[in-house]
Amino acid sequence: MQKFSAKRFFTLILLMLLCAAALYFSGATPLILLPMALLSYLYARGEQYAALGALVIYALAVSLLDFAPAGALALIAVALPVVVAGEMIGRRKGPVDSLLFICGGVLVGLMAAILLTPVLTGKDIFATVADVVRQMVLANIEGSGQLLIAQVNEMLSAAGQPLDAATFEGQMEQFILLFQNSLGLMAPTALIGASALGGLLLYALPSWALRRAGAKARLSLLSRALGWGAAPIPKLPPLRYWRMPRWLGFSLLGLTALTFVGSCLGGAIFSIGQMVSSALMTICFGAQGLALLSYYFNYSGKVPKAVRFIIMVLALIFASPLVMMLGMADLLFRIREIMELRRKSGGGGHGPLNSL
Repeated sequence: MQKFSAKRFFTLILLMLLCAAALYFSGATPLILLPMALLSYLYARGEQYAALGALVIYALAVSLLDFAPAGALALIAVALPVVVAGEMIGRRKGPVDSLLFICGGVLVGLMAAILLTPVLTGKDIFATVADVVRQMVLANIEGSGQLLIAQVNEMLSAAGQPLDAATFEGQMEQFILLFQNSLGLMAPTALIGASALGGLLLYALPSWALRRAGAKARLSLLSRALGWGAAPIPKLPPLRYWRMPRWLGFSLLGLTALTFVGSCLGGAIFSIGQMVSSALMTICFGAQGLALLSYYFNYSGKVPKAVRFIIMVLALIFASPLVMMLGMADLLFRIREIMELRRKSGGGGHGPLNSL
């Protein structure tokens, strides 16, 4: 049993308060991933009570300062990924298993918050967000927006099309309704993207911090109860070795084909499924395409690292379909395996592609 230390105790209390404040002020922005990663780090180090205490303080702050049901929703969306990441990193599982579970935890947390929103608030999450936008627009109109509206109305009046208050309110409601419908269409893709990015950061940052600190694992009560052991934290493999399991790649291709046919036949559920599968394909095959580029650059030895990074970033931004097609080709034809075999067999030249 660890000896009590007043310094350690007050340090953990301070970290709890700082993490809770960072979670609250981050709101629903990507910045919230940073305090979540810190809490996952604390959880993986064995400071589960500090991590859970910060989450409870955060939920209470949201409930008391904003909206009571929002505290429960925030706790679900934030606590589940933090606990899953802490457990997986604390168990010292491999990167693939950990990433899959953590990304799944982020996705389940977000989905649970979305599904519980109507139960707690009486409105679905898209209507709730639309109401927030409406209130922001109205607050802006009551303030500095009045001058802009007066100027626009003066211009329209000069053109013979004056804008009265009723017309303006109607147009604003149409805009809010269009925004609400757009949220519903973008939700599947946004959820998949947020889960992938959140899962990667919640694994990479705490794992890196634990390796740097040389921290020894102290498993949680759940891990000990289930007989889960601990081992050194495995590093994420270099990008050039990232490889999607072939069964997953072919499953994504089959799912995309199925949902495409269903959406062509007019099924609404298939249209949503097509957006989800397309988002998954973009992320998975895009990562595999970047891995193929990184593999070639690494073994060619001609391109400096900074130039490699710039080329891959530009390719991802301006030629993402091409990068995704490279990933598909690598999955179907095992390009990297062929390149490696020919390189080892003495294909010669300055790079692995010279012998292809």
